[in-house]
Amino acid sequence: MTPFNKDIEFRNAALMSNIGLLITHIVLLLLFRILHVMPMFYFNIGSVLIYCFGFYLVHRKYMLPLIFLFVMEILLHFVAATICTGIECGFELYCFALVSVIYYTAYVYSSVKHMVRIPLITSIITLVTTVALWLHCYFQPPLYPMPVPVAKRLFLMNMALSFAYILLSLINYTRIAVLSEKALHNIADYDELTKIFTRRKMQEVLEKMKEHTKFSNRNFCITIMDVDNFKGINDTFGHDAGDYVLRTIAEIMDSVCGHDNKYARAARWGGDEFIIVQEFDGKRATEESCRQLVQKIHDTVMRYRFSHNHKLLSVSTTGGFAVHQKGSTIDETFKQADENLYKGKQNGKNQVV
Repeated sequence: MTPFNKDIEFRNAALMSNIGLLITHIVLLLLFRILHVMPMFYFNIGSVLIYCFGFYLVHRKYMLPLIFLFVMEILLHFVAATICTGIECGFELYCFALVSVIYYTAYVYSSVKHMVRIPLITSIITLVTTVALWLHCYFQPPLYPMPVPVAKRLFLMNMALSFAYILLSLINYTRIAVLSEKALHNIADYDELTKIFTRRKMQEVLEKMKEHTKFSNRNFCITIMDVDNFKGINDTFGHDAGDYVLRTIAEIMDSVCGHDNKYARAARWGGDEFIIVQEFDGKRATEESCRQLVQKIHDTVMRYRFSHNHKLLSVSTTGGFAVHQKGSTIDETFKQADENLYKGKQNGKNQVV
């Protein structure tokens, strides 16, 4: 799976926005030419050139200069269009789209210095500008008065376009926010080295399993498993070899448990210590099948040919298996599993007790 990148997502959204704004200004250019509003016709020639230049900025990944161009062009355009055609045509409605775009940008680039202040400053400038336009239009007639039917059509067009840009900003903002949240959950839930559950995530899983035991025939078991003589592997072959061993064992655990199997999950508990948690109901999974799964993991690791930098590594594991007793705590089950692990270490290692 490709990792989520907020900058790439925003760049794609900026590209689509640039295309949309370019098409919009080509349409406005033709529209103002038909309406004989020549100042806005020439203004939109400049706008089209600006958005053509915007493709270069997207290609070069100059996102903040691109957004600055967006803001300045939209601000100046709705001011000029309102002065030329009047408040009744609705060009001032683009101020709402402008504010939504700048807050969306601030979220994506929240790490940039002073970015937190820019949306508020832009909002104040936009508000002051819009109020000034209303006052201007109240005291001064437009330079190119539009017939009432034309003004109404222009208002509907501008209202629809403003709403569309606001909607697109919110959709993209929501999408990036959701993807960011999922990325943070993955960082919290999955160990960076082994790609299996973290200790924190497994504790959540255990709490849910314990709740299940209160209202059903379900129960669960815990296995603590660590790598025999892991310090010796690190000291002899280096920490890269140790990391390789941990990643490989985690892959074996994940494969044997089944990545999407909610009844059996593996986690890295810390260092070279892993934990396997299994839920059973006596039907789909039993206490005996749980023991067999743990034994299968142990045997698979023992038979696996660990090779790092063309050197064979001797790797084995020792596990302590314990079934949760209803009415007891998770810590008590852990204590029993840990005691069984200790017995295995004392009795020669490379076994599951």
